[in-house]
Amino acid sequence: FYLPLIRYFKVDAAEAEILTGLEDRKAAARRLNEYGAEEVMLTHHSEVIVCHQGDIYRAPYHNRSFKGRTGRGDTTFAAYLSRRRSHSIQSSLTFAAALCSIKMETPGPFRGSLEEVDERMRREYE
Repeated sequence: FYLPLIRYFKVDAAEAEILTGLEDRKAAARRLNEYGAEEVMLTHHSEVIVCHQGDIYRAPYHNRSFKGRTGRGDTTFAAYLSRRRSHSIQSSLTFAAALCSIKMETPGPFRGSLEEVDERMRREYE
């Protein structure tokens, strides 16, 4: 495995199950973290999970529709990484879930603003 060389590793729930043999998402994220990836992100249609040093962080998606569901994992991961450079795991995770929740309501890439993401975070995650 190359996972000890990877700082941020992203999988969806199905990929995590294939790699670990575990259906439980938290257990699968922990196992991948144990395999050596420093921060493991696992996406599912209902939530996003990050495991770091065995600790689990979670944020649900709060989207009103699934019109823009395609690209959910990539969008979540990109948003998380952009925020993670200067914020905590949970803050970055909440930001990513809020941004992706907005993205999933409209087909195509995220075209919203940071103000919209901040508002969604205040409304849905505090």
